[in-house]
Amino acid sequence: MSPTTRSRPQSQQKTWLPTVFTLALWQLRRTWGLLMLAGMGVLASVILVCVAPLYSQVASTAGLRDTLSASVHNSTLIVSGQSTKLLPADQQGLTSLVDKHVQDGIAPFIKSKQFSITTSFLPLEIRTTPQEPLHVSNDLLTFVSYPMDQAQGHLKLVQGRLPGDGLGEDKTLEIALTQESATNLHLQLGSVIGTDIATAFEPVFRKDNVFPLKVVGIFEQPAADDFYWHGTSFLSYVQNADANITRYIYSPLVSNVAFTRALASLWPTGNQVTSGDPTALSTLELPMTLSWYYNLEMLKITQGDLKTLTASLSNAQIATSNDPQLYASPEAFSKLTVQSPVDALTHFSDESSVATIPVMGFVLIIFFLILYFVSLMADFLVERHAGALALLRSRGASRQQIFGSLLVQSSIIALLSFLSGPFLAVEVVLWSARALLPARSLSAVNVLIDHPLAAALSVWLYALTTALIVLLAMMVAINNTTSLDVLAMRREASRATRKPLWLRWNLDLVAVVMMVVGYIVTAYLTNSNILDPQLRLLLLSPLVLARTIFSVLAAILLFLRIFPYLLSLGSWLTIRNRGAASMVALAQMSRSPRQALRLTLLLSLATAFAIFALIFYSSQAQRAYDVAAYQVGSDFSGIPVPMLDLTNLNDATHSYENIPGVKSASLGYYSPDLKAGANLDLSLNLLAVDAETYGRTIYWPQDNSTATVGDLTRQLSVRREAAIKNNLVPAIVDSTLWDTLELTPGKEFVLSDSNSLGTKLSFVALAKVQHIPSLPLPGAMIVDATTYMTVYGQNVANSAPLHFNRVWLQARDGNSRTQIRITTALQNGSTAVDGLQDRLALIDTLHHAPLYLDLIGILALGPMTVLLLALVGNLLASWLNAHDRLSSFALLRALGAAPRQIASTLTWEQSIIYTTGMVLGVLFGAFVSTMIVPALLFTSSTGANTSSEELYLAQNIPPIQIIVPTLVGLAVAVLLGVCILALGMMIRIVSRPGIAQTLRLNED
Repeated sequence: MSPTTRSRPQSQQKTWLPTVFTLALWQLRRTWGLLMLAGMGVLASVILVCVAPLYSQVASTAGLRDTLSASVHNSTLIVSGQSTKLLPADQQGLTSLVDKHVQDGIAPFIKSKQFSITTSFLPLEIRTTPQEPLHVSNDLLTFVSYPMDQAQGHLKLVQGRLPGDGLGEDKTLEIALTQESATNLHLQLGSVIGTDIATAFEPVFRKDNVFPLKVVGIFEQPAADDFYWHGTSFLSYVQNADANITRYIYSPLVSNVAFTRALASLWPTGNQVTSGDPTALSTLELPMTLSWYYNLEMLKITQGDLKTLTASLSNAQIATSNDPQLYASPEAFSKLTVQSPVDALTHFSDESSVATIPVMGFVLIIFFLILYFVSLMADFLVERHAGALALLRSRGASRQQIFGSLLVQSSIIALLSFLSGPFLAVEVVLWSARALLPARSLSAVNVLIDHPLAAALSVWLYALTTALIVLLAMMVAINNTTSLDVLAMRREASRATRKPLWLRWNLDLVAVVMMVVGYIVTAYLTNSNILDPQLRLLLLSPLVLARTIFSVLAAILLFLRIFPYLLSLGSWLTIRNRGAASMVALAQMSRSPRQALRLTLLLSLATAFAIFALIFYSSQAQRAYDVAAYQVGSDFSGIPVPMLDLTNLNDATHSYENIPGVKSASLGYYSPDLKAGANLDLSLNLLAVDAETYGRTIYWPQDNSTATVGDLTRQLSVRREAAIKNNLVPAIVDSTLWDTLELTPGKEFVLSDSNSLGTKLSFVALAKVQHIPSLPLPGAMIVDATTYMTVYGQNVANSAPLHFNRVWLQARDGNSRTQIRITTALQNGSTAVDGLQDRLALIDTLHHAPLYLDLIGILALGPMTVLLLALVGNLLASWLNAHDRLSSFALLRALGAAPRQIASTLTWEQSIIYTTGMVLGVLFGAFVSTMIVPALLFTSSTGANTSSEELYLAQNIPPIQIIVPTLVGLAVAVLLGVCILALGMMIRIVSRPGIAQTLRLNED
């Protein structure tokens, strides 16, 4: 007997591997449909996890390039300094030194480099008539030199040509002017004007060096967005030397080579130098500016280069600034300055880190939901042929063989998903980027188009990790079923006895403990005020996300723990009812609640995620409107160009209100220079407003104060006379300053104005508000402009009148023509403003910010995938449930139950499942939205001048509004329709087969 018993395991061991593949192939012919659905889920999870970093890379690259192209200073490293004696050898030596430091760091990112010379203001000599000699005019000029071989592609000539590199025998310099300058000076091609470049050796020597200037070209003004000229327009502008003299400044374009030769002619060289010659020792009377521009190649810079580029620019800036060789000759070069886009890149890096939080949070939530769907498909796959597998177990097949056959199928699915997922993700990202990104940002897709294989391989680790995690989940689902034989399967089908893994390990209690710990930690960090705005955002947001996930997980597991008891209670109660359908339905569900639990959980998660996704999307879209209204304060705002004070307040207000399309206007005075505290170490912002017009013009946030803004400003108006008499200014104070100064209504406090040599002014706290619109940082207050300016004049000796530096305008409507009319009026004339802010334009900018679209892209792809898989899973689960219970329902019909009673029983079961799932889904969706939406909403930077502190504060200021769209009801209705469809399908399945046919079908 012993040899025989030994030979069987050896034989099985030899044939185990081929048997596994044989069983896998045999099952594939019968379960290819379920395998395909499971494969779709695995592939979807791999694609989604790969899409997130790839799409973020494209969107972040688009955002980075937008940041670099926002201004010339963001896309150029500029090394500049002053020179009073520049010889060709000096220029070459300086250029070599600067090139060395810059090229060592950022050479891969440089598109082009330029050298330019800009002189100080020089006298302009012109002719009144062609016959008269040149004479000095009241106007001035400043030479701007560039390399002509590069400049040719950036100018449109109207007449003539660009200046040449030569210098005439009489030191004639060739110049080119804009059409506007030539017209103003009455010049044409061939006209000659002059200038004087003085040199001096104080105090014994001064020489006027006259250079004739010949006009050889006339060109159009360069485009404003052509960064080659670094903001130089070459247009004339006015310099008011004093009240009686108005001078125009002209900027002729000259060649670098020719101008350097002209400068070299000012000093003797070689044999021309004689001992004691003051000319050789002289320098320019007025210094000129030397500039080296290193333009970045924006189309080659990607998000992956951000850290390297920032570090390289910083190193180049430090190395250039600290090189003593650049200061070897103070006459040739001094007062070195280096400007680089390091600050802009650092700010963008901060913004990217903020945007990463909601993106990764969404990817995590979506991945868990897809993982649950895949594990559910694995359960269905095994249960679909549980009877056949159990029969094989009973007839000698080992558990390892069955497990191995299913593992082979799962491994093939995971492998195919791992191999194809990254490449499909690249295509999905390309399609999404072209659909979502604005036209100006589409160049960022070259990150993927230029190197598609490298892009796909860059996310191989994400794909592998996802495939392995999904495979592990499928292995756990397979392992839970392959251990059953026929008898165990029948016992488990009739009455569930095996506790699931999470119940055996009490994972629901673990989730409750983690949830409680999360609440304690977040409550402590929130209320202790130990975190600055940056750490508060970067640390608390993930903690809130983790806390919410554990809360939902704890709620789900606790529900799964008590749901069988609720079913047993319902079964006990229905026994006393006369209807048999409800009793049979609840009795069957209470004996084997696993299927009901799975369907309920699947439906509740689908409902919750649909609600959460819609609420998040609506809240994110609304966020742009709230932020724009808060920052602008009204529909338009800016700084008035005319000098306006209290004497012309009413006239100026009427002028702005008379602009076509303007509903109301209000003027204000803003000062960031007030100090508080015992040591005057607390800075705060003051906003003095016209109390008569501010309330009807400003957009006041909801729940910003207990009283309306109109009531608050009326209180300022009512107290004006007494306040001026008592030198006590009433103030509406925001919550930050209120808490810092420990104010109460009616409490007086004193502030110091740093602009008036520390003059102290007295204020009285009138009311507390949460925030004050249009101010960048918290810690501010609103006062009446008339009251404050009058009290200021009474207390500050010899003070000049304070001028209004803010204006807000509210439009009658949002019509585009109205916006254009108002914008045009605010650019010229007596109503002109600087720093114009347009609320609607800012909303459009925020809605098209690449980092915002990064989040929207994930939000568009992920929920659609999850909901589609969940709906398919629900229909599939219902179909399998009906098929698996055909014998049970046929037996009921054989015992005398009518088809109508069978349908009623099934309706009772599914109604309980669907009702419970939908109710739980709505509750979970509301809970998750309330907890996570405020933590994950992202606010893009609103401008190039936004500081990092303002960016972090903008994530919560103004307060976030949670918007529940009407589409939530439509989504619930769609899910309900799917449930009704599934119920109808189940009733049709159990009603069609005959009793005899169903009872004869027995797999064992």
